[in-house]
Amino acid sequence: MTDNENKNLPQKDSPIVSNSSASDDAGSATISEEKISEERAVSISHQEIFFGPLPSPRRLAEYDDIKPGLADRIVAMAERQASHRQETEKLGLTAQIGDDRLQRRETFIGQFLGFVLSSIIIITAAVSVYLNPTWPVMAFASLIGGGGVYGIILAFRYTKHIENNSESQSE
Repeated sequence: MTDNENKNLPQKDSPIVSNSSASDDAGSATISEEKISEERAVSISHQEIFFGPLPSPRRLAEYDDIKPGLADRIVAMAERQASHRQETEKLGLTAQIGDDRLQRRETFIGQFLGFVLSSIIIITAAVSVYLNPTWPVMAFASLIGGGGVYGIILAFRYTKHIENNSESQSE
């Protein structure tokens, strides 16, 4: 488009000028002015979201306007509730730590006693074969010694199984 054509296009909020070529005899042009109007719908919304144990400061002020001192009572109530919740959580964690220590101690004692018992069984089987190297004693000692080794393996596997179950339950 050329500059002359751009001048003839209506601009926003500018009058529309139209040249009438119907009356060329006098060389006059008819100018009609029309405004381009736009309707705009404007929507303004205000949303206020407040999270926490207390109402928003504006709401607290409104409570205080209703009854003087009410906002202070609400804040004090929220502080007492937070203090109570923290104390309860602290007691729960302390109890859980004590339970975990007790469980570790019981697990250690069980493993130690299982190791001692299995070692006694294996040593008894080895001594009986050494003192009487006949085939029935050897077969009996193999069963007893094998049972002792199996007992050690089973004790450690069972402990791992319990530890894995307690970890999955705590999650």
